[in-house]
Amino acid sequence: MIRMLTLVSMVALPLISLGGCQRNEEPAPAEIVRPVLSMIVEPRSGQELHLAGLVASQVQTDLGFRLAGRLASRSVNVGDRVSAGQIVAELDAASLELALRAARADLVSAQAQFENAHGVESRQRELLTSGTITEANFELADLRLKLAQATLNRAEGNLGKADDHLGYARLVAEFDGVVTAVMLDPGSDLMAGQPVLTIARPELRDVVVDVPGTAANSLTLGTAFTVSLQLDPSITARGVLREVAPEADSAIRTRRIKVGLIQPPSAFRIGTTVSVTTSTGDMSPIEIPLTAIREIDQRTYVWLLDTAAGIVSKHEIIVTERIGQVALVGSGLEAGMRIAVAGVNSLTDGQKIRTAGEDQ
Repeated sequence: MIRMLTLVSMVALPLISLGGCQRNEEPAPAEIVRPVLSMIVEPRSGQELHLAGLVASQVQTDLGFRLAGRLASRSVNVGDRVSAGQIVAELDAASLELALRAARADLVSAQAQFENAHGVESRQRELLTSGTITEANFELADLRLKLAQATLNRAEGNLGKADDHLGYARLVAEFDGVVTAVMLDPGSDLMAGQPVLTIARPELRDVVVDVPGTAANSLTLGTAFTVSLQLDPSITARGVLREVAPEADSAIRTRRIKVGLIQPPSAFRIGTTVSVTTSTGDMSPIEIPLTAIREIDQRTYVWLLDTAAGIVSKHEIIVTERIGQVALVGSGLEAGMRIAVAGVNSLTDGQKIRTAGEDQ
């Protein structure tokens, strides 16, 4: 029995050793190749911009009274032409006229008091010279004269102020122009400085246009525009970009530009809707989706794909603006580079990849 167990052990030992060798020689599992969605970055070429705009005056002002009160009359309406110095509206001036009359009466009283005090001071001076009165008596007369002088000065100032206030009850056009808006009708109560109407100079006209942020970045002052009426495109005018808003509208992400019209036809009236056209000319900035960006330690990266080697590598970029789900790249990317656009937080430097759609 013992010999038989020994024989079995001698046969089993080599088999166990052989089995251990076979397990050590098993190949390592293959590295996982991750499929990646990608895109080739390239700037958009210049293109024609076709946008709608509104004709507006380059120079316009809101007119309002310097005083609070009730609007008594307004002699102009929208579309009326006015001349510099023309009275266009008036306040109810009854209280102002009463104040003016009271100021005039105060001035007459102050003048009488001053003349009386002056006469007393002159007589006291003569008596002091002759030694009839004391120095104290003269000083009292001199003090009363000075008080009367101060009262007279104050009365004159109050009269001037009352006269000015009465003048403020009349609203006067500051230049030749056209009324483009009215805000209040006669009988309305108003606050000091509240706009009553708007006057614009019709000879200097702009086209006001809201331009998408990316397109506005490619425009420079002096860019030429072609402007045409929307109701009759055959009527056109030339324009030159003269102003670009420094910031985009926070809600719709557009920037307002003003295109100065050059000798426009009379049909380009203030408030007319027009179409504007221009060529952006230069290449637009590179745009990439926000899903392609990974931020680490306040620095911005994308994953570059090396399709020949089948790997990805981390690459730093500079983002100049983010609009919706798109980022504008200022530097770090060149046309023709391929980047990953999804799953960027799960990739690692040097990881094996294949672009989605390729064979295994």
